[in-house]
Amino acid sequence: MTTRQPHPRFIARRKTAGFTAIEVLVYLTIGVIIVGGVYVLILSQNRLYGKQREQMDVRSSIRSAANLLSWELRQASSSGDLYSITPDSVSLRAAQGQGVVCAKDNTLPRLGLYAVWGDLDPSADSALIFATRRQGPEDDEWLVGGIKNTWLPGGAIQWCVYGDSTTTAPDLVIEIQGIPTDSLLENVKVGAPIRSFRQVQYGIFQEAGRWWLGRRAGGGLYKRLSGPLRAPSDSGLVFTYYDDAGSVTTDPFRVAMVEIALRGESEKAVMWPGVGPERQRDAVTTRVFLRGNMRGSLGDGS
Repeated sequence: MTTRQPHPRFIARRKTAGFTAIEVLVYLTIGVIIVGGVYVLILSQNRLYGKQREQMDVRSSIRSAANLLSWELRQASSSGDLYSITPDSVSLRAAQGQGVVCAKDNTLPRLGLYAVWGDLDPSADSALIFATRRQGPEDDEWLVGGIKNTWLPGGAIQWCVYGDSTTTAPDLVIEIQGIPTDSLLENVKVGAPIRSFRQVQYGIFQEAGRWWLGRRAGGGLYKRLSGPLRAPSDSGLVFTYYDDAGSVTTDPFRVAMVEIALRGESEKAVMWPGVGPERQRDAVTTRVFLRGNMRGSLGDGS
């Protein structure tokens, strides 16, 4: 039996099997092109994601700032709640806390409260308590005083009585000052609301080279609330005050509406081809009517 031997040409091909240098270079070139394309795509997507993230941050920041300022101004009245107004700051009497009277001391200016929210303590500049007169609703009024002391439930006044027999401990007990005791005990009824206030100022201030919306009380330093904002020279925060006739005013006692304009920028810069480091920017403008002023007196308020 004879064995067939492979042709010498096939033997030579087996010994030289593999890639030539030219083939390797071609494959490497194709691989580099593919990897480079994927890298550019990933880098572009990462830049786009970073831009969108910073854009969302700046939008959220200035809108939350606008909502905060709007809420504070809606609680204020032009009849004494605005202390000073400038194009980049406003000083006002801001609500700090509230509650409902559920019990009174028989002889001392002490009130038991429930449904307490915020700060009802001596740090408040003033407190308003609703007084119901016997003559009728036309002479009801808010009594203006202050909070001298506070006690936790069970102190000073132990119980609030509802109906004939239901009792519960008050959430807080406060002692009032600045209001005659007989007027307080006679005219403030169970169920009357009480609100505490403190003078605060909102404005734009600089910290670590950036501009922010801040709040300060009692002449202290600004505390950062939101931002960063554009610089004051670039209208980062602008208040415009209008009277009942829709004319711009600088008199705190004539303000009926406030226009708030905020221009913010992102905290981080995003690299962008052909542009370089770029901060994302956005702006929002809103109008707020002060308490006691009707929208119809100034048009549609848009």
